[in-house]
Amino acid sequence: MSGKNIVWRGSTELEVVKQNSLTAMRHYADEQIKKLKEHANLLVKQAQELDERVKLAEKIAMAKCGFIPVHLKEYYLYEKKGKLALTLIGPDEWDSPYGKCIAKVRQLGDSTWEKL
Repeated sequence: MSGKNIVWRGSTELEVVKQNSLTAMRHYADEQIKKLKEHANLLVKQAQELDERVKLAEKIAMAKCGFIPVHLKEYYLYEKKGKLALTLIGPDEWDSPYGKCIAKVRQLGDSTWEKL
């Protein structure tokens, strides 16, 4: 056995081991932090998309509509003088009495709406 005890004699070998350990730790921690930030950004984006769908659903709930919407079917949202109307007819199919088509939409299974 060597007479040199790296733990008790303050050997530079111990310092090298510590530095290597810290370098490895920093590398792996940085990789995990990067992945967590990417995941957090994705969650924020998903929350914003859901918020937009809810706001659109609230808008459509106030629209004039003479039928019960079917999930995943395409509809058209029109606006004229602050009044909204939801129809089955696209803007290229008629001269709408409801004003300008502001969105092509469909209702999703969770009852929110998305723009297409």
